Amino acid sequence: MRTMPAEHERIMDLCLAESRVAWALGNSPIAAAVGRDGTVVGLGRNAVATACDPTAHAVMDRERLKGGHARRRLYRLLLAT
Repeated sequence: MRTMPAEHERIMDLCLAESRVAWALGNSPIAAAVGRDGTVVGLGRNAVATACDPTAHAVMDRERLKGGHARRRLYRLLLAT
Protein backbone atom coordinates (compact mmCIF):
# COMPACT_ATOMS: atom_id res chain seq x y z
CA MET A 1 0.00 0.00 0.00
CA ARG A 2 1.33 3.43 -0.94
CA THR A 3 1.31 6.26 1.55
CA MET A 4 0.65 9.88 0.78
CA PRO A 5 3.64 12.22 1.08
CA ALA A 6 3.43 14.39 4.22
CA GLU A 7 3.02 17.60 2.21
CA HIS A 8 0.12 16.15 0.23
CA GLU A 9 -1.53 15.00 3.45
CA ARG A 10 -1.10 18.45 5.03
CA ILE A 11 -2.65 20.13 2.00
CA MET A 12 -5.53 17.63 1.97
CA ASP A 13 -6.16 18.38 5.66
CA LEU A 14 -6.34 22.09 4.80
CA CYS A 15 -8.84 21.33 2.04
CA LEU A 16 -10.99 19.29 4.38
CA ALA A 17 -10.98 22.07 6.97
CA GLU A 18 -11.82 24.67 4.31
CA SER A 19 -14.66 22.52 2.97
CA ARG A 20 -16.13 22.37 6.48
CA VAL A 21 -16.08 26.19 6.57
CA ALA A 22 -17.88 26.29 3.21
CA TRP A 23 -20.53 23.88 4.53
CA ALA A 24 -20.98 25.87 7.75
CA LEU A 25 -21.57 29.01 5.67
CA GLY A 26 -24.27 27.29 3.60
CA ASN A 27 -22.27 26.30 0.53
CA SER A 28 -21.34 22.93 -0.90
CA PRO A 29 -18.50 21.39 1.13
CA ILE A 30 -15.86 21.72 -1.58
CA ALA A 31 -12.38 23.22 -1.32
CA ALA A 32 -9.23 23.41 -3.43
CA ALA A 33 -5.61 24.03 -2.52
CA VAL A 34 -2.24 24.11 -4.20
CA GLY A 35 1.16 23.91 -2.56
CA ARG A 36 4.71 24.26 -3.76
CA ASP A 37 8.01 23.88 -1.94
CA GLY A 38 6.29 23.38 1.39
CA THR A 39 4.14 26.52 1.09
CA VAL A 40 0.43 26.71 0.38
CA VAL A 41 0.14 29.20 -2.49
CA GLY A 42 -3.61 28.99 -2.94
CA LEU A 43 -6.58 27.82 -0.87
CA GLY A 44 -10.20 28.36 -1.78
CA ARG A 45 -13.68 27.12 -0.98
CA ASN A 46 -17.02 26.97 -2.72
CA ALA A 47 -19.07 30.14 -2.22
CA VAL A 48 -21.71 29.78 -4.94
CA ALA A 49 -24.70 30.02 -2.57
CA THR A 50 -23.50 32.74 -0.21
CA ALA A 51 -21.98 34.92 -2.94
CA CYS A 52 -24.94 34.37 -5.29
CA ASP A 53 -22.27 33.85 -7.93
CA PRO A 54 -22.37 30.77 -10.16
CA THR A 55 -18.63 31.15 -10.81
CA ALA A 56 -17.61 31.12 -7.13
CA HIS A 57 -16.37 27.54 -7.20
CA ALA A 58 -13.50 26.40 -5.00
CA VAL A 59 -10.92 26.26 -7.81
CA MET A 60 -11.82 29.75 -9.01
CA ASP A 61 -11.62 31.07 -5.45
CA ARG A 62 -8.22 29.42 -5.05
CA GLU A 63 -6.95 31.04 -8.24
CA ARG A 64 -8.20 34.47 -7.18
CA LEU A 65 -6.57 34.14 -3.77
CA LYS A 66 -3.34 32.86 -5.30
CA GLY A 67 -3.00 36.31 -6.86
CA GLY A 68 0.48 37.62 -6.10
CA HIS A 69 2.08 34.21 -6.54
CA ALA A 70 1.56 34.50 -10.29
CA ARG A 71 4.12 37.28 -10.31
CA ARG A 72 6.59 34.80 -8.86
CA ARG A 73 6.12 32.55 -11.90
CA LEU A 74 3.74 30.12 -10.19
CA TYR A 75 0.95 30.71 -12.65
CA ARG A 76 1.71 27.37 -14.35
CA LEU A 77 1.94 25.51 -11.05
CA LEU A 78 4.89 23.44 -12.19
CA LEU A 79 5.99 20.96 -9.53
CA ALA A 80 3.00 21.91 -7.40
CA THR A 81 0.75 19.69 -5.31
